[in-house]
Amino acid sequence: MAKKTSQSKICNDVDETMIPEDCTTDHDENFGDSFDLAPKKNDKPSFKYQSVVRKRDERNKLDAQTCAQCEEYFSDLSPRKRAEKIRNVCRHRHVFAPPKSPEHFWEIGIPDTLECKRRGYIRDEEDFSEEELSRLRERRRRYRRRRSDDVEK
Repeated sequence: MAKKTSQSKICNDVDETMIPEDCTTDHDENFGDSFDLAPKKNDKPSFKYQSVVRKRDERNKLDAQTCAQCEEYFSDLSPRKRAEKIRNVCRHRHVFAPPKSPEHFWEIGIPDTLECKRRGYIRDEEDFSEEELSRLRERRRRYRRRRSDDVEK
């Protein structure tokens, strides 16, 4: 059975049989062992991040990446010379390289119809299979029926 502890003295409504025997020992000497008082500080986060590297020597130690304009500029060089030039000259240096923007992301205007068709945003009826066409036609019929029912009401 459980031993009578100071806990049962504090709470009169607690039955002594409800307290397990391993809880009756005095935990004051082992109090600090069961808790992490302060986590150890890690200088770097565990995820990819962007930070500013201010000293030129430290920046030169980072890996150089290229953007589309750099690739075009260095395209006439041989692969070995290109890699050397990029390592020595390129200013795109990061601890973790940021993801590249999707194609056409920075275009401000709305593309014309031919450009939308070329990119695949718009499809003509010739581009659909027979099964897709029948599904589209059925969908249109159902829509027209609903619209005509709404107008009659």
